[in-house]
Amino acid sequence: MPFVVTWESEGVHFLQDGKISGEDLISCATNLCDNERLPELKYKIVEFVEGAEFEADAESIRRVVAVDKAGAEKNPKMKVAIVATSSLIIGMARMYELSGGAGTWDTRIFETLDEARKWVGALQPSVKG
Repeated sequence: MPFVVTWESEGVHFLQDGKISGEDLISCATNLCDNERLPELKYKIVEFVEGAEFEADAESIRRVVAVDKAGAEKNPKMKVAIVATSSLIIGMARMYELSGGAGTWDTRIFETLDEARKWVGALQPSVKG
C-alpha cells in the first residue's frame, strides 16, 4: 500500500509513501471503513508528501466519497484532515469536500502536519501500533 498507516491513541495517520493511484485511495478508504477501530476514532489525517506522484481522477474521488459516507454511518463524528501542498492534490481534496466528503465528517485541508494535528486535537507525536 502506498501509505504508511500509523494508529494513534484517538485516530489514524496515513502518510503517502510512493505513487498514489485512484484505486489506492479507494482501497485505503475501504480498509479504514472496514476496520473494527473505526467507531472509536476521533480523527483521520491523510498526509501527501510534496513532489510525490498522484494519479487519481474525479471518478476515484467520487468512489472514495461513497466509501467514506458508509464509514460515517459507523462513526458520524470523525474529523478528516488532509495535508497537501500540491495544487493537484489540493484540488482533488476540495472536490472531496464539495462532494459532501463523508457526509457528517468535518473535513479540512492544511499545508502542514502541525496545523492538521492542532485542528484534530492530536498534538502528541505518532504512536506506532
